[in-house]
Order: sequence, then C-alpha cells, then structure tokens
Amino acid sequence: MPHLNLLPNEHVILSLRRHPLIILLDLLLFVFLMLIPIIVYVMVYLTGVALSDNLTLFAFIILATSIYYLFIWLFTLHSLLDYVLDIWIITTERIIDMEQKGLFAFSVSEQEIHRIQDMTAEINGILPTLFNYGNVYIQTAGEKERFMFKQVRNPRGVIHILSRLVDESSQHKPKEEF
Repeated sequence: MPHLNLLPNEHVILSLRRHPLIILLDLLLFVFLMLIPIIVYVMVYLTGVALSDNLTLFAFIILATSIYYLFIWLFTLHSLLDYVLDIWIITTERIIDMEQKGLFAFSVSEQEIHRIQDMTAEINGILPTLFNYGNVYIQTAGEKERFMFKQVRNPRGVIHILSRLVDESSQHKPKEEF
C-alpha cells in the first residue's frame, strides 16, 4: 500500500484493488496471443513449406514476429502496471482514488466522507456475479464529482461500509447554520 499522510485520528478502513481474476484473464489472453505465431509456424511446417528457402521472406517473418511479440510485451506491461498501481482507499475521514492513466500518467483524487451524496454498486455479467466483483460509483459534492472503484471485490459490502462511515460522520459533524 502506498504511503499516506493520514490526518489525526484517521484510520484506513479498506484498501481496494481490482479483483485478481481481472489480471488473470488478461494474462491468459496474452499467453494465448503469444502462442499464435508458434501455432502458425507449426501448421506451416506440417504442410511441408520450407520458409527458410526464401531468405527475404524468412527475414520479413522474423521481423514481423519480433514486432508482434514486442507489442504483446508492451500491452502486458501496461496491463500489469494498471492493475498494480490502481488503488482505492477508504479511511474514517476520506476516500482516496489513485489511478494509473497510462504508462506515464498517474492521478490521485480524494474527497471527505461527509461530502458523499450517493453510492451505487454495479455487478454486470456472469463472471462478476459468480466471483462477486463489480464497480462502485460514489457521487460527491466536490471538485471530482464522481469516483469509480473499478472491478473491486464485494461492491455491496463496500457500499455498506461507506454508508456506515457517512452516517457516523454526519452524526459527528456540527450542523451548519445560515
């Protein structure tokens, strides 16, 4: 977990990441994509075509395959970085959204718990339903109006914890007079 500057009497309640199934599915896709050139080579080899007879064609195939693998590794690295560096933290006082936006872009947003106006848990699809993961949307009265915790475990439980924190913070905050 990244280093946080916690306020006095503030404690971390939840630290959320995407469900591990998400990165596992991405990695399985990348393994399948890496096997495609090998499968094509075996199929061509079994037909009896000798690719090494034409050196120009052979060099082009080696170059194209190398570029293909380079892009696969790049997308794998991007997917791993996105998974590892996206983190959402719920404390007794704030929600903190840390997201990797690309290879060279990172953003951090935070909002006080008492500013939360609306929360929604969304689970769509067979795998999310079976493995209990989904998105949590948090509407706030702040600069960043909507926070989204993407593909986190137990979104209904997250909403329950946030609701309890919002109730507790509204009981402790003095009412503003006009």
